[in-house]
Amino acid sequence: MKIYGKEIPADLEFPELDKQTKSEIDELHAQMLRDEQRRAEFRERHKDWCSQSLTSEEVWQHMHPGAGPRPAPSVNVDALRKFSPRLRAIFAYIYREEITY
Repeated sequence: MKIYGKEIPADLEFPELDKQTKSEIDELHAQMLRDEQRRAEFRERHKDWCSQSLTSEEVWQHMHPGAGPRPAPSVNVDALRKFSPRLRAIFAYIYREEITY
């Protein structure tokens, strides 16, 4: 199993989540997408004012001066080991599109 291309040791357990937890995560994600759509519509309606706002890349550069471009996503296996099995399962479910076998 790999997450963001990083090999995850076989001894690291990722149990299956129950349907209710998956449903709650999916609903939260759907709400986040709806919120982002509303923000995009707001930016479109207020182009003149919003054109002065920073992009996420500009925010990164402001917070990390001289750091260069934002690094690619990665995963910290040592940090995952500190998570409970349930929290690792939630993490794996949220990032399921980034997992390869």
